[in-house]
Parts: sequence; structure tokens; C-alpha cells
Amino acid sequence: MSTITTAATARLEARISTDLHAMLKRAAEIQGRTMTDFVVSAVQDAASAPSNRSMSFACRASIKSALRARCWRRRLQRQP
Repeated sequence: MSTITTAATARLEARISTDLHAMLKRAAEIQGRTMTDFVVSAVQDAASAPSNRSMSFACRASIKSALRARCWRRRLQRQP
């Protein structure tokens, strides 16, 4: 017997201008998507961008630290 699980959902509502509504509707149509799918995708992308940037900074800091440690190890090995 198989069990089907469904993800919990929440509703989001926003008041927007008629111009913005028309712009979003047109953009969704151009991409062949529903307006809901288009907006949810755009919001997900916008929400994940800051976390991607901070992860990138963390990775760069980690790489710098590793390179610095490697450089010091080489210097110490060269000393008589």
C-alpha cells in the first residue's frame, strides 16, 4: 500500500497596481506559464539571491583562509 504525502501550503495576497498586474500577466503569457507560477518563481528567485550571495562570501572567505594557511606552511618548510 502506497502513501501519498502532500506539502503544506500557505496563501499570499498582495495589492498591486493594474499596470503591474498587466505587466505580470503579459510576462507569464510570453513564458507560457500561469501568472501564479510566474510570480511564485520570481519571488523564490528573489528570496534565494541574498542567501546565495552570503554563501558565496563564506566560500570565498574559506578559500582565502585555506590559501593563507598553505602559504604559511610553505614558508615554514623553507626556513632552515
